Amino acid sequence: MIGAYTFLPALVEGMVARNLESNLGLSRTPEVSLSSDPAYEILAGRFDSGEVILREPEFAGVRPERVRMRLGSFEVEPWRSLREGTLITDNPLSGDIRVVLSEEELERIASVGIESVPVRRIGISGGNLTVGSAAQVLGVSVPISVRGPVDVEGGRIVFDPEEAAAFGTPLPEDVTDRILSGTDFGYPVENLPFNGEVTGVETGEGTIALEGSVRDLPIG
Repeated sequence: MIGAYTFLPALVEGMVARNLESNLGLSRTPEVSLSSDPAYEILAGRFDSGEVILREPEFAGVRPERVRMRLGSFEVEPWRSLREGTLITDNPLSGDIRVVLSEEELERIASVGIESVPVRRIGISGGNLTVGSAAQVLGVSVPISVRGPVDVEGGRIVFDPEEAAAFGTPLPEDVTDRILSGTDFGYPVENLPFNGEVTGVETGEGTIALEGSVRDLPIG
């Protein structure tokens, strides 16, 4: 029994990690940690929680620093899985997902997804994004910075500019509106390699975290 406590979680974790690596087309094996409380439930293949961490994956045209999935409870048929060499579960794996993006990755995404204005730099601080760009003012290209919150709407990362400044001086509202008129600061997050959706965003210092849900993870 002690041996089962020791090798069974590691066995299932390894199978989940290898199957996710293969099924999601990852270049690195994810880190998988599973737990059960009480511990003896492991012997019946019952796990009440788990965590999967993907480091620097690439999917949906986005290259996050890391992706963390917090799994809900699920059941595995451990001995049948061992005999057949594939993970057999009684219910699909699902849970919450958190995707962390750096300033550099947001800058790359914005430079690809925003065609109406040039994106020269992006900063994240105080719950807002600051986008360094340029605008035509009286026929002259002037460096400007645009500041505002970022959110997720309809499966898109959306930046909502609220104020603009040139040479560190805030621009009048009518000038800001004219500069930003017709500009769509949005980037779709689609074609994910798993079933799920991104429903919110949390802004930190130097990063943003997309948050949502994942279901029916392909681990078999």
